[in-house]
This record gives sequence, C-alpha cells and structure tokens, in this order.
Amino acid sequence: MRCNFSNIKMIHIGFKSICFVLLLCGFTHVSAQEIEGTPSAWIGHASYGMDLPLGDLADRFGRNFQTSIGVERLTGSNIIIGADLKYLFGNNVNEDPLSTLRNLNVEILGVNNFPATVFLRQRGGYAGVTVGKLFPISDKSRSGIRATIGAGLFYHYIRLQDDSQAVPQIAGDYAKGYDRLSRGPAFKQQIYWQNLSNDKRLNYYIGLELMQGFTKNVRPINYDTQQSVTDARFDMTIGVRVGWILPFYSQNFEDEEIYY
Repeated sequence: MRCNFSNIKMIHIGFKSICFVLLLCGFTHVSAQEIEGTPSAWIGHASYGMDLPLGDLADRFGRNFQTSIGVERLTGSNIIIGADLKYLFGNNVNEDPLSTLRNLNVEILGVNNFPATVFLRQRGGYAGVTVGKLFPISDKSRSGIRATIGAGLFYHYIRLQDDSQAVPQIAGDYAKGYDRLSRGPAFKQQIYWQNLSNDKRLNYYIGLELMQGFTKNVRPINYDTQQSVTDARFDMTIGVRVGWILPFYSQNFEDEEIYY
C-alpha cells in the first residue's frame, strides 16, 4: 500500500476547504425563512466529483472523476435511507499491463506493422445502500449537515482502448487477461452540506466522501506475467462531491410544484 506525505497533505487541505464551505453555507442559510413543518420526502439526486486514490489503488491509478445517481427517503425525523450507483473514470494509469507487447521504442505494433494507438484508461463503479441522518439548522428546516455511511460492491479495471483496432492480442475476450479487473465489498462515509430551499428552487449538496474497498483480482491469470494474482487488496479513495437534488415532499407542503 502507498500513502505518502503529499497525499496526506492534499487530504488535509481538502478537508479544511470542505469544512470552510460547510460553515459558510450554514451561516448563509440561518437567516433564510423556515419551512412550515418538516415533511418527509423522496429524494432523487445526481452528483459529480473528483477522487484521490490511496492504498493499493494508488499503485494502479491516479486521480479520477466520478458521477453518481441515487434515490433516498428522508423521514420526518431526519433519518436518511437510500441507494446509489457510481461510475468512476480517469486517464491516469500507473500500471502498464501491456509492457510485454511493447518494442524497444515503447510502441505496440499492429497487424500492419505500424505503431498502434492504444491508450490505458481507468474504469470502475460502485453500487450500494446508504443510511444516515440529517442535522438541520433548525427544527423546521431541511437544510443542514448530513452524515451517512454505506456498504456495497466496488470494482475497477484498466480499459484497453485500441483506437486503431490493429492489436488482436487485446481484442475481445483477450483483453480480460490484461485488464486487472478487481472486485469486492466496500464501505463509504460521507459528510455533506445539504441545502433544500424553501421555494424548492435551489436544492444541492456539497461535501467529502471516503471509501474503502476490500477487493481481489478476479481474472484467473494475467497474460503479461503468466501468473494468477489472488492477494487481497485495500483500495481507498477520498474525494469531493457536488450534487443536484430533486425532492418530492409529502402533503405537508402546501405548494406541490416542483422546480427543475
């Protein structure tokens, strides 16, 4: 596993920045008019964010981005229960599974004996459930700090992008021998500032997420090393998220119009 000083420094700076944003949002919203009652709601949300890999994941990949969608139930007592799907992608790959196919010029020759255009990309995903609690700024507000934990399935792999389509060694099912597909259970922790405006026009969240994945290589053999890798991995990410929320309130709200 790798967790160097620069990564720790970046985490510290990112955490301080998120805390500042959360504090600023809280002070800004305190003066807002409170809603009538605290109705329960179904919440749909979509987010975009950036992750910094840690642990074994940092040996394989660099910084990545992710998008997510989810649905939640926010009860009248501020309990959050939901599920979400995430898609991870990036261009920073530290491990080269195609090294044995490269010549002295670090090129991969295609079937036409010309250098092929092959790129390595990070891909991955997560699917899981979430529980947590909203700590509103007042008894009648739906805005405040939300803290959640979750559990699910995490996977990642190296995508072999052969734009020239001239390398049969990595075409079709042969790519599975090089892609390092890893999969396993994962846990995540999130702390966000959630804003649900009284007029329903400005609904968003912003905050910090940690994830820990306990994965293993699921391929029977890696073609480049001719070895089967069964070692347990500890894949970790830390990142920031910005999300858009679409709330559907119960009948407690007099105004049922939804703003997009």
